[in-house]
Amino acid sequence: MLCDLDSHDSFCRAMARHTDSVVVSVDYRLAPEHRAPAAAQDVFAAFGWLIGQASELGVDPARVLVAGDSAGGNLAAVTALQCREAGGPEPVGQVLIYPVIDPTFDTVSYQSYASGFVNTRAAMQWYWQQYLGGPSLPAPAHLVAPGRAPSHDRLPPAVVVTAGLDVLHSEGVAYAERLRAAKVPVVHRDYPGLFHGFVTIMPFAAGASARELLWADMRSLVAAA
Repeated sequence: MLCDLDSHDSFCRAMARHTDSVVVSVDYRLAPEHRAPAAAQDVFAAFGWLIGQASELGVDPARVLVAGDSAGGNLAAVTALQCREAGGPEPVGQVLIYPVIDPTFDTVSYQSYASGFVNTRAAMQWYWQQYLGGPSLPAPAHLVAPGRAPSHDRLPPAVVVTAGLDVLHSEGVAYAERLRAAKVPVVHRDYPGLFHGFVTIMPFAAGASARELLWADMRSLVAAA
C-alpha cells in the first residue's frame, strides 16, 4: 500500500554500494487499486525480466538475490516460492527483512506490541484488508501468505531479519524456523530492542549497525553461489 521507488532509494543505493552489486528496485502495483496477488505477480515478472536482461545490465544471472523489507519481504519470499514452482531460474538467496508473512493477528508479538511500537495491530489489519479486498486469500494461498506453502523444501538460502518490538516478530521467527525445518540454510538476525522499519532509517545508528551485518550476509549468499 505504501512506499515506492523514492522512499527506498537511499537504502537501495547503500545496498548497491556496500554489496558491490546491481540493485533493481521494483515499482510493483499497490493496493487497494490493485489487489492481491498483483504485487507478487509484478515482482515475479521483474525477476524473470532481470534474468532475461542480465547481460545488458551487467548482472550474473546465476548470482541474483531477491530481497525486501516488510511487505517487500513478503514479496521476496513469495517470489522464491514462485520461481521454484515455475522450474526456471531461481534466486541464489532470499533476504527477508521483518517480513509480513500471514494475515493472522493473534500471535504473541501481535498481542504484546499491538500499539505503541510504530507498526500496530490495527494498521496491519487495515493493510491486509486493503491488499486482499475481503476475508479470502487467493488460490494458492501462499501467493500472499508464504508460510502456507505446502512445502518449503529446495528454497534458496535465507537471511531473515526480525525486530523484537514488532507485531510481525513472531511470524518472522516462525518463517525462519519453517525454512530451517525444510533444510533451507538460514541466517536469522534478531534485534530484540528494535522496532519495525529500523533498517531503512538511514541516520539511525542501530540501523547502520544492522545494515553492516546485512551487507555482509548478502555478500556471503552471493559468494556461495
